[in-house]
Amino acid sequence: MASTTKSLVVDLKAPHITKVLDDAQEDVGLAEFPGFAGKLFHPVRENVLLPITQKAGEVLPAVADAIPLPFVDEIAAFAMSVPLACMKVGYSLIPHKDADEEANAIIKRDMSVAFGRSQRPKPFLSSMLGVVGFATNSIIDIVTLPFNGKLGDWIDATKKFLAYVVYSGIGPELGDAFFDVNAFGNMLIIGKIQKERNQIGENTSRRARTAMTSLPPNVDGSVWKNIVADSSRYVKYASAAYGVDMIDSADLLQVYGKKIVVAPCVRAASKKGRTRKIAQYINVKPEDIITISKPGGSMDILGHFITVDKKKNFLSETGSGAVVLAIRGTYTLSGVKVDLAGYSKDFCDGKAHAGIAECADNLWEVAKDTIVKTLLDNPGFDLVITGHSLGSGAAALLALKL
Repeated sequence: MASTTKSLVVDLKAPHITKVLDDAQEDVGLAEFPGFAGKLFHPVRENVLLPITQKAGEVLPAVADAIPLPFVDEIAAFAMSVPLACMKVGYSLIPHKDADEEANAIIKRDMSVAFGRSQRPKPFLSSMLGVVGFATNSIIDIVTLPFNGKLGDWIDATKKFLAYVVYSGIGPELGDAFFDVNAFGNMLIIGKIQKERNQIGENTSRRARTAMTSLPPNVDGSVWKNIVADSSRYVKYASAAYGVDMIDSADLLQVYGKKIVVAPCVRAASKKGRTRKIAQYINVKPEDIITISKPGGSMDILGHFITVDKKKNFLSETGSGAVVLAIRGTYTLSGVKVDLAGYSKDFCDGKAHAGIAECADNLWEVAKDTIVKTLLDNPGFDLVITGHSLGSGAAALLALKL
């Protein structure tokens, strides 16, 4: 492996220019501006500056290599590095209040955890942010529908669903339930009763009735603790797959630390901000997030992200970390359409929910090359597939498939 790397370095065209341009591209990718300037700069960076520096990295070394003069690489690299260094100095003089506040917030968070103090939860606002996230993704869904070639799929799925509602006989029942003048009051009563029955500690509560009275057969206590520890760790990945609104929702309940704000109007162009927010939430470095899907929805590919978690798994046989595929649940109208495709299809010598099975197959076709490459780059790491709701169904089917 070392000899291969060495030969690649020797054969590299104009290595000095290449290094300067690679550093410039990295600096542009990491640059952050506070306030309104950041909201304007980030889309320009993603759509203009980064493509330009990437193209320059492909063209300029080849041009310099083709010039039959000595020291072209060194001289050109020096000429480019001087103005770039000046720009870096200027950038360093810009006050970054958010970065300082984030560092201070981390210190406060650690102290709060150490002394057992927590912020007051805000469940109502948390729920409202979840609704906002669903609405935002659904709007993106609808706006992009005429341009993504999926209008026919939507029409076909809608016809099947309406046919099921009409011919199954549940249509009138749904109408009677939801169009009744007392429907809203009935739902409030049901919600109140459910809340009371879910209280921990009561013998009649749902949690008490479904709680395990003993460990599963052939599982000792130490192994079970490791299972719970790994599960509680990766459930955060499942919630992070829903995106920044769901993370903000969790922030209102129990998450410490300085919030990273992602402007709602430029979500599709703020991949850097979304990556940072998810990385902070699941406690990995932003550069360890390999890929992340765009906001919005798709009837073919579920929202997801792939990351490298270098922390040791409790159940790992190698003592290494994991490559994690986190799959989003129902959070768009497209996701609802997938849920409604409840007829069965053949899957792994059995039957599965047709909509989820198809999404699992499509997701694997999109993600498998990235996952395989990431596993090869991190030998000994486990593959963890996690998700919630629709995402958990897809994760389970992918586990069977693999």
